Amino acid sequence: LAPAPFQSVNAEWGAVVVEGKPAARRPGDRIKAFVKQSVQMELINTGPAMWDGSPQKNLQSVWVKASHPLRDPQYIQVLRTGFGKSCRINWTPSDSGLWTLRPWLWDTGGFGEPLEVEAHNRRE
Repeated sequence: LAPAPFQSVNAEWGAVVVEGKPAARRPGDRIKAFVKQSVQMELINTGPAMWDGSPQKNLQSVWVKASHPLRDPQYIQVLRTGFGKSCRINWTPSDSGLWTLRPWLWDTGGFGEPLEVEAHNRRE
């Protein structure tokens, strides 16, 4: 999951909040959450290109791809974001296991820093 060698698009994850509580993390750290628990993430545009947000999966629009080894990928819409700016991503893990969230340039592929979220079922 190394960053793609794009020259004009790049991204890093900033602050992460799980169910209203800040999650302390350093780059590369895995986030822990429960299934169906709200995860809010800051995604920072660290490349010179403007990210184009699109409600349809238009060519060259930016999304976040949430991948799970046993599920079809989920795509989370990203809003238009300029260089050095950030946007908020809201997501809820639907299944337990390890999810990888990666900025995704539609029809091109992944770029920037991946974020791993380890989702667990709650023990009642």
